Amino acid sequence: MMALSYEELLREDRELRAELAGLSQENRRLREENRALRAIIADLKGEVTHLREELARFQEENKRLKEDPPSVVKPPRKAEPKKPGRKPGHPGSARPIPSKVDEEQELTLDCCPDCGSPLSGPQEERVRYVEDLLPPRLHVTKYRIKRYWCPHCKRLVERKPTDVLLGHQLGIHMMSEVVYLREELRLPVNLVQRYLERAGLRVSLGEIEWICTEVAEHLRPLYEGYRQQLREGEAANMDETGMRIEGENQWLWAGERKDSETVVFHHDEHRSSAVVDELLGEEFSGVLGSDFYSAYNSKAARKHEILMSVLATCRERGEERTFRRQLRGC
Repeated sequence: MMALSYEELLREDRELRAELAGLSQENRRLREENRALRAIIADLKGEVTHLREELARFQEENKRLKEDPPSVVKPPRKAEPKKPGRKPGHPGSARPIPSKVDEEQELTLDCCPDCGSPLSGPQEERVRYVEDLLPPRLHVTKYRIKRYWCPHCKRLVERKPTDVLLGHQLGIHMMSEVVYLREELRLPVNLVQRYLERAGLRVSLGEIEWICTEVAEHLRPLYEGYRQQLREGEAANMDETGMRIEGENQWLWAGERKDSETVVFHHDEHRSSAVVDELLGEEFSGVLGSDFYSAYNSKAARKHEILMSVLATCRERGEERTFRRQLRGC
């Protein structure tokens, strides 16, 4: 083995010292990382223990619910459910024969549909009714409107179509269908658009909303007539509930005339007696039925003061709660 010189020994010593310093630094880093991992493992062990306890609690609760389910849970169906239809001994029930027939077809045969043998003339006739819905189909009407000169008015006059609003291309039947789908069936605008596309009519989402607004404006006189009927009744019932319009809290008011089928709805930003006065008007002199919300203590409900005086007397006697409960049960 060849002996190393002094310079070589010094160089090897420096290299070994540098390597030792690097290993010491790496050892410290690994020790710190080990302590951090131990802390994470301890946290995970605590979380696992907590989750096991939660799982055991849920399993125990699930077992208890299966043994004693709450009253709102429906019992499981029987293995052999009863057969549909009426019980034996009761007369059967079928759809009535349609009172109106739109189309009549005669079904004949020249040969047997099973074996193909030729057939003679029919021996008897059986009648069968089929009720079906035809898919929606776009119907386009082209009007050739003759215009005439009026010597009195000094201008051209013409006959207006009755199935479309002035200045519009879409007919009133289509607009009525849009309002029915949007307001009565509460379909989203995109589904109404899809329904119209199935019929062959392309309408934008904005136009569907505009149709509902336009129809509402044309029906405003009819709505005002319903409000007038509510004001002229001898008795009326009113109530209100919260609703959201374009993300804002508003109130939907409902007024029902006691002696007719008139129901008036009105949405408003306020829940005050001013809305009651607006709906009933200053000339209302009937009896107003309500849930005793303070807004109904309005000047419009004059005959309601009798009932309110009784409520005030019960309040003085400490019997207000019993009196309200009895009214709700009436």
